[in-house]
Amino acid sequence: MIPPLAIIQARVHSSRIPVKMLEVVARKPLLWHGWNLAASLFGVGNTVIACPLSDAAQVRSICPEALVCGYAGDASDVLRRIWHCAVMFRSDPASPIVRITPDDFPIDPWREVCLLAELDHWHQTVTDAYTREHIGDLFHPRVEINTAQDLAALRWRMGEGPPATPPVEMYELNKRWP
Repeated sequence: MIPPLAIIQARVHSSRIPVKMLEVVARKPLLWHGWNLAASLFGVGNTVIACPLSDAAQVRSICPEALVCGYAGDASDVLRRIWHCAVMFRSDPASPIVRITPDDFPIDPWREVCLLAELDHWHQTVTDAYTREHIGDLFHPRVEINTAQDLAALRWRMGEGPPATPPVEMYELNKRWP
């Protein structure tokens, strides 16, 4: 049996929340939470952080034990970055690939799973730039941390003090979460 390859999608620089993966929740960066969970489930040797090459050094400083796959291409082409990482570490089309996004809480390591053959098919056939960047749409919907309010709601849910958002807005944000 081929062990699953957990690929943690990470980009240090976000257009909506600068350095989002470095934001601290429960005393650790978001990226560390995703890597730590994946490494504990799949093993350090079967867990890889896929990031733009320009972010690789920062990623290694946060998770020094992690395997890091720095991708030199377009940072917004997440599908190509994940595919590039997958084919570097797996060759069998039946290899299970688990995509983990540390900025989607709660982190569910089984939410986005496919075979390498499916990922390869998507990489070859998906041409829409939006879908290539937001590949979760290829799996199924999820909750993302995209705004300061999303991040405040997460911190509040993790027990880190009162919400920084008015209660009515907080209620609306929390309705999206399980």
